[in-house]
Amino acid sequence: MTNLQQSIEQQVGIFVSNVSVLIRQEAIEALEKAMVVPGVSTARVSQKGRRSSGQMVSRKPAAQRDPAELSALTERLYGVIASQPGETMRVLASAMDCPWTELRVPMGHLVKQGRVRKAGQRKSTRYFPMDAD
Repeated sequence: MTNLQQSIEQQVGIFVSNVSVLIRQEAIEALEKAMVVPGVSTARVSQKGRRSSGQMVSRKPAAQRDPAELSALTERLYGVIASQPGETMRVLASAMDCPWTELRVPMGHLVKQGRVRKAGQRKSTRYFPMDAD
């Protein structure tokens, strides 16, 4: 092999290596953009899940509601469902004058207890009271 061929192969190898590094960096940046956690800075995260400053990237757990408060909200929600059967979560939430996100847990309890039946999926889910025999 001549010196020219060796030189060309060496330069091509360096070029391929540089392109691979650039592609890897672009892929990492695209993943970071797709996995943005609200309230967390966009500091670079290493492969071990740590920011470059050494801090762990994590969310604060939501505060748990008082069981008595949750039970009261669940019963109030059941009353609204009984008075307006077949409505969506957003309609029920507006009838209760509270955000629909606060009703997810109480609704889950009602469905699990068999007091409420749901029909549909996602935004079109409708809720119906079950007959008390």
